[in-house]
Amino acid sequence: MNQRQSWARRRDCATQTLDLRGLGYDSSLHRQYGGALRGSDLDWCMEIHDTPAHPMRRNVYLLAEVKCDRPHSTMPDGSGQKQALERICDDLYRPGKTLAYAAEVIHKTYDTAEDIDAASCVVSRYYDPHRGAWRDVTSGRTLAEWQDAVIEYYRRQ
Repeated sequence: MNQRQSWARRRDCATQTLDLRGLGYDSSLHRQYGGALRGSDLDWCMEIHDTPAHPMRRNVYLLAEVKCDRPHSTMPDGSGQKQALERICDDLYRPGKTLAYAAEVIHKTYDTAEDIDAASCVVSRYYDPHRGAWRDVTSGRTLAEWQDAVIEYYRRQ
């Protein structure tokens, strides 16, 4: 397993809230067919391409949404964020060439002054583009373990 390091170069900026309210799109057509378009944030993305350093037979994208282990903090079925992750995975899916997985991961860092260690967050479920469905994970596998397992699986393919 590779040594993991923080990506945050400017801690002061990393604690700011990202306000997405001004990035929606609303028109009479969108209101007629289900509402305005709204933006969504994505907590983590890793892209793995076929390179000499990382020989892969296909391109793989791993996405994750980090949620707190509190009631009502997971992505409910039908939520815009969950649907966006599903559509990204479905749109990128090209059998034998490219695929993307999205995971919902849970952390137990309740003190908001503390950093959340993304690598140790536990994967609660992931979107499987082969099946077009979310699969529950009960193994207690961390995001780092899940990431490594997916990469190793596709390196051997």
